Amino acid sequence: MADNLRRWGEQLVGEGKRAEATAKINEAYQTADEAVIADPEDERALQTLRECALEKACLAASAGQLKLASSAFDEAMISRPVTAKQRRHAAKVCYRRSLAMLKAGKVAEATDAYRIGDQLRLHDPDERQKYEALKIALQSHKTGVVIRVDEDKGYGFIEAEGVRYFAHISRTKPRLTNEEFKLLEGQPVAFQVAPSDGGPNAQAVDIVALPA
Repeated sequence: MADNLRRWGEQLVGEGKRAEATAKINEAYQTADEAVIADPEDERALQTLRECALEKACLAASAGQLKLASSAFDEAMISRPVTAKQRRHAAKVCYRRSLAMLKAGKVAEATDAYRIGDQLRLHDPDERQKYEALKIALQSHKTGVVIRVDEDKGYGFIEAEGVRYFAHISRTKPRLTNEEFKLLEGQPVAFQVAPSDGGPNAQAVDIVALPA
């Protein structure tokens, strides 16, 4: 029953019905949890519980609830996978955790999850392709510090790993005023790298919190 509820929840996610999906996944999780309490050796119930925890993690991450998401990702993970099925599940958890953290601008956490999953994944063409695409996405994301901002002209520079990246105010998210942009000097940010004729540019500059 729990697995059917989980699949129903996944279907609702695909239909964009987030509130209904969350309720259904939570119901599936509770049902699976009760089954595990009744029989801790029930591997099928344990696996369903992990799958439900994974869906809860992804929903929480997409809602910006990163602390809740991290806890659920931990619960979904198999710390010492032995069988091929367990390794496949653990690699899937790492892959989805890395994607979620990357979207949230948590590049270091995304990279850690990627590295663990890349070691666990099976030598399957589909898995290899997904992880190669994830690797490329990670390489284009960086974290750095805003070192100088020209408030009047609306641009500045971000330094990351000894390299300076040009950053225009129009590439910040959320979009900032010139005064807010100036306040970012000395602050850490996450961003994507975009090549240009004049040198590397920063785009999708992710502002976590403005200084007071």
